[in-house]
Amino acid sequence: MSKLVSNISGNLSATLLTVISPMVVIPILTKSMGMESYGVYVTLISAGALLSVLTDFGLSMSVPKETAVNQQCKETISKLISSFVCIKLFLSLIVILLLQAFLYEKAYLHLASLYFFMINMSPLPILQGLEKYVFAAKAQLASKVLLISMVISVDFTEAGIGKALFIQCLVLMLFNLLGYMKLIPAIKGGIDIPYTFELIKKSIGYYFARLLVNIYQQGSTYISSLVLTSESVAVYSIAQQIYKIGVSIIGAVSKVLFTKLANTRDAEILKKTTLFTFIILSVFLPVVFYFGHQIFSLVLGMDAKRLADYCSLLYISLYFVTISSYWGYPALVPIHKENYAHIGIFISALSYFAFLLFVYTLSTLTAIYFVYAIVISDALGALARMFFAKKFKVI
Repeated sequence: MSKLVSNISGNLSATLLTVISPMVVIPILTKSMGMESYGVYVTLISAGALLSVLTDFGLSMSVPKETAVNQQCKETISKLISSFVCIKLFLSLIVILLLQAFLYEKAYLHLASLYFFMINMSPLPILQGLEKYVFAAKAQLASKVLLISMVISVDFTEAGIGKALFIQCLVLMLFNLLGYMKLIPAIKGGIDIPYTFELIKKSIGYYFARLLVNIYQQGSTYISSLVLTSESVAVYSIAQQIYKIGVSIIGAVSKVLFTKLANTRDAEILKKTTLFTFIILSVFLPVVFYFGHQIFSLVLGMDAKRLADYCSLLYISLYFVTISSYWGYPALVPIHKENYAHIGIFISALSYFAFLLFVYTLSTLTAIYFVYAIVISDALGALARMFFAKKFKVI
């Protein structure tokens, strides 16, 4: 249990650094760049994340599991790291070449391509599988210190979008460098081609099951930019960034549970962790609902009524996210029912796009509908996960 608590603490620390740093960066960028330019910037960041989702092939889910199960087998770990890097590098270069060849709008293309490459090559899935959560937290700390120090020292009033993208690339580059330096000693041989294809085969189920949900989670800002103004995109993006703080914290706990329960089956851990998370969410619920408007307005230096309304709805959705995250893959994979976990994810993602399509056919899409879509998809995903957990007697 002490190792579980240590892993959760380390993973939470790394996640908190990742998601809280934007809370420092966002007010600086919005004030110096303006909301419209900030909207363009977050659209480009979202586009890079979306491309990363499309080329992930399920590795971000399968690799932590495979690494955790084979921790004691140095030969397998070596092959896994080599295969992971080979797959990611090949897909990244293919996408970048296609972008350079066929995308005629060249503004920020090189920086956006570099950002995609850095985010796609992250060694985090392997570090998680090896339970190097404390090291990952330290690496995240170093990269976020760089991020905050550069954002504070750089003037974004001119060419702000390009400068902000370049800083993000440097931050990801530092984390990747530290991560791979940690992993290099574990590599004992070259690339095993048959094992590489076997890894893709194991990952592909996760890829298709999570494709739609990953598209809306990572590419939602980009999708909204197709119908909203840059200013509206900026407000929605900030709300989503705040929502992702909760999602990322819950996801960090879920990933530790996922690797922990890959070797042992203890539903009591899931029940206690779910209850504890619900208690924490309920403690902060009054703060979000009654003081959110004042807090956001003070931090951003503008009237943040819309932002506060969006965040209140998304905060409620975190209860559904908790159920989906804990009672999905961590609960079902150890009993070899991961296909049902895939179904829950698919239902959640499908409802998101179905709702937006329904609204689009009847009315004009505004930012609030994108928020409603997230809440509805999270709720249906939670219901599906609980149904399967009960069906297979995990609960």
